[in-house]
Amino acid sequence: MSAARLTIDGNEVGLGAIWPHWKPVAKAASRSRFSLLVRGEFVKEVFDRYNEKENGEPWESYILEKLLKWKSIALDGCIDTLMSIDGLRQEAKQWVLTHVETVKASDQGIVLEGFAEPFDPRRIPVLKPLR
Repeated sequence: MSAARLTIDGNEVGLGAIWPHWKPVAKAASRSRFSLLVRGEFVKEVFDRYNEKENGEPWESYILEKLLKWKSIALDGCIDTLMSIDGLRQEAKQWVLTHVETVKASDQGIVLEGFAEPFDPRRIPVLKPLR
C-alpha cells in the first residue's frame, strides 16, 4: 500500500507527475480541485520529522500553519518525502499543486485539499546565458 493517494478532479495522479508551486488562489476557470491523502502511519514522517509538533496540538492546525508559513517549500518537502517512502521517480509534469485550502483528519490519515492547474512548460521562464 502506498503512503499517499493524490486525486485531481477525481482522477488519480502519480506524485512524480506534479510540481508543487504555491500561488494565490487562481481564477476559477483555470483551477481544478485536488485531494492528497497521507496515510496515518506516515503522517509523522511526512509532516513532523523533526519533532516540532507540540503534544496535544491537532495535526490539522499544525500542518496548515506550516503550509501557510512555508508554502512551496513545505509542500515540496511533503511530496519529496512521500515519493521517497514509495520509491517513486520524477515523471514528466502534468499538474501544478498551487494552493492548499484545508487540512482534515480522516479515518485513513490526513487529507490536504486545494487547487491545481495543468502544467504548461511554456509558462516557465527560460534562463539565458550571461554574456
